[in-house]
Amino acid sequence: LFLHDWTGQIRSARLAELTIMMKLLVLALGVALYGLGYLLFAAPPAPDLSGRAWWGDELARDASHHADLAAVEPLDVRASDEALTALRQKLKATRSLDAGPAKGWEYGVDVTLVDELVAYWRDEFEWREVEAKLTAFPHFTTRIRGLGVHFIHAAAQLPADAAAAGQVDRRVLLLVHGWPGSVFEFHKVLPHLVVPHRQVGSDRLVAFDVIAPSIPGYGWSEAPRRGGFSILEFVPMCAELVRRVFPDRLGGCALPGGTPVELAGGTPPQPCEGYYAQGGDWGSLVVSGLAQHDAAALRGVHVNMLVGDPPPPLGPLAYVIGAVLPWLVLPDPVQRAKIFPIDRFALTTLQETGYMHLQGTKPHSLAVAFNDSPAGLLGYILEKFHGWTVPSDGPTRGVTESFTKDELIGNVMVYWLTGTIGSSCRLYYETLRDPRLLTHVRAQVSVPSGLIDVPQDIFRLPKTWAMYRYTNVLQWSAFEQGGHFTALEVPDAFVADLFSFVAAAEPRWSPGPQK
Repeated sequence: LFLHDWTGQIRSARLAELTIMMKLLVLALGVALYGLGYLLFAAPPAPDLSGRAWWGDELARDASHHADLAAVEPLDVRASDEALTALRQKLKATRSLDAGPAKGWEYGVDVTLVDELVAYWRDEFEWREVEAKLTAFPHFTTRIRGLGVHFIHAAAQLPADAAAAGQVDRRVLLLVHGWPGSVFEFHKVLPHLVVPHRQVGSDRLVAFDVIAPSIPGYGWSEAPRRGGFSILEFVPMCAELVRRVFPDRLGGCALPGGTPVELAGGTPPQPCEGYYAQGGDWGSLVVSGLAQHDAAALRGVHVNMLVGDPPPPLGPLAYVIGAVLPWLVLPDPVQRAKIFPIDRFALTTLQETGYMHLQGTKPHSLAVAFNDSPAGLLGYILEKFHGWTVPSDGPTRGVTESFTKDELIGNVMVYWLTGTIGSSCRLYYETLRDPRLLTHVRAQVSVPSGLIDVPQDIFRLPKTWAMYRYTNVLQWSAFEQGGHFTALEVPDAFVADLFSFVAAAEPRWSPGPQK
């Protein structure tokens, strides 16, 4: 009996030791996997975005063509009467599509709505009235890396009283659009951004001097004359643009690597006052790229349409694990619903990004048709406005409740009058082939950031994932209403959020290296 009890105690002790060892082994394995996850899936360093490639006509490289490439000149963007007459004739010749069994949007664009809008465009739409809103602020062009870059310049409107004007801090703001939008998206917010707004908790006011450029190949900006121009090439061009337009306030801001900035007339460099940048869609990639490329001169970035990867240690494995245990990956049910159930997320992504595959592989196959047919161009862009604005269970005519007919057609007019649907689609082809793209969207952003999450955007990043990529978030705004075209659809909320972010960012500014 004694021996039996003794051996039993030994077995129990060994079992307890084994249990402890197993727990320690599992713990060590967990720590190792956790560390390995961080090693494998940690955010990479930002890519080099300081390229100096020439994108214009090769003849312009000749010194005889360099009279003053840094000049900023006024640009008349008004359409000719001949162009409007030719458009009307095209609209009159429109051949309506037989919609077959379709009753709404299940096969793509609502053909009945296209027919209605084409009729309105042909018989009632007045471009001159819409054009007046677009040209309420002056338009300019300047040549950067061989391309004529168009931009709207909306100057801050200061009070006439000198003392009152002294209470206003003027800040430079860069606004960058996306596809299938244009600078037309900003015509409703520009009049409010240039007016002084009082900062919360301060007796100071802020008003913006706004630059809203057209991406090369969009609107009135020249298209690149050779292949390879991805959206990341526009990042250093924007850094140069803001310095060129405001040499007295930004000309002294050093660019990474000592890249020279071409300023008109040998303008002497000045102190670096810094600037803000705001963007969605392509603009989201551009302003986030500026935060990586030109961080020393940026006071902050304000972003809608957030793009990024799941953070470590899970990284992309979050999608796999979340398919089975979604609560483990995203405990917050509101944020979890953006990604999971994974089958719904995958199906929605597949349905809403077909355009990206086409434009990223065969852009001209689409563009030939849309460049010649205003009705086709309208139908293609209209479907994106609907899909990225109206919930899947929303009203059939929801897009015309979020935007007026003049707004929907006005944006299409920018593409039609400038003939840029082809070059705008080509940007997808070039960008998806840029080896820096994946590194860029995974690299972190450390400048002060304000992030907008709208319920109907095409891409929605969970808050914890966004906070990993944007490491200095001062403001996270979950809008109750709105979609991809935020500035055009909910301009009041957009403006209020931007000023609120700036109020939080202002005390944190300290100028970086200067020339």
